[in-house]
Amino acid sequence: MGLGAGLSKGTFTSNGLVYTAILSTQGWLALLFTIIGCWSASFVLYIVKKSN
Repeated sequence: MGLGAGLSKGTFTSNGLVYTAILSTQGWLALLFTIIGCWSASFVLYIVKKSN
């Protein structure tokens, strides 16, 4: 999630909420990386650990 905010040059809140609402590219980039980060963390915590 921090990677997405860093690449789009802003904070998580401003990129995820404000810039997505005004249809800015940096907002959508931050939102995309936030979703990827949350999905990856959930996958590791819940799927990978249960299979071990």
